[in-house]
Amino acid sequence: MNVPRARLSGWDYGNRTARPMVFLHGLTDLAWSLHPVAEAFADRFRVLNFDLRGHGDSSQGGPYTVAHFVADLRAVIDTLGLERPVLFGHSMGSIVTSTF
Repeated sequence: MNVPRARLSGWDYGNRTARPMVFLHGLTDLAWSLHPVAEAFADRFRVLNFDLRGHGDSSQGGPYTVAHFVADLRAVIDTLGLERPVLFGHSMGSIVTSTF
């Protein structure tokens, strides 16, 4: 599948040498809503919490399908060289992580 690129915005919390944990918010939500949870894990993980395409400060160009969100998650993992990340999804974010 050819996926149009999206510019994703987000936060990087915690220790860069710790195991990575990626947070995905729900549909029509923002990464910011998971900020308190991300901070709670930042002492043990490198937490990456980003706005999905079409949300928050990420690019607004569609399409907005689960397949596109999954491709964006793959791009984050590959681009940042994350090994064996823990995936945390809330609502639609859990659909994306389980599909991934």
